[in-house]
Amino acid sequence: MKKIAVLLAVLGLSASSVSPGATFNTKAVVYVDCGVSVASAVKIGDDKYITAAHVVDRLPCYVNGVQIKDVEAFPESDFATFRGPKSEIRAKISCRKFVAGEEYLALGYANGAPWLTPEPWIASKFQFGYQQAFSGEAIPGMSGGAVIDDNGKVLGIVNQRWPARSLSLRDTNICRK
Repeated sequence: MKKIAVLLAVLGLSASSVSPGATFNTKAVVYVDCGVSVASAVKIGDDKYITAAHVVDRLPCYVNGVQIKDVEAFPESDFATFRGPKSEIRAKISCRKFVAGEEYLALGYANGAPWLTPEPWIASKFQFGYQQAFSGEAIPGMSGGAVIDDNGKVLGIVNQRWPARSLSLRDTNICRK
């Protein structure tokens, strides 16, 4: 798990050396409050966010007290985009696929806690439909959060647990423009 140290350094959580430019702004992963449930989303543009479709299937939902709008959901792959509060903060994305055996870091608001939880994941060789299976834990509330590589780029979002699963952005309208 040597890459996990690098991934944590990308987040600024370790003194390990990291390649130049390999950073991830943790403020790009946001808390989504839908009243009866809470989860996570990733900010990828001025006001554009990505999350799991099941996160936003019971509207209204809010990010930083602002109601989200223009939800476009793809339930078959458990992916959604929406518009929310504007800011300069955004995550860098990558359209490369997950690689079996590679280490990644899942980030989200586990159990609705007000802090971001990092969980180390290792990609398996198994797929469930559009979703890549991982060893590692996906805790409720992390759904819709980021799955990042050691370059600090978002490759996917947290979708399910048992086993932990992520939809690669490569398989979404974000990368298939």
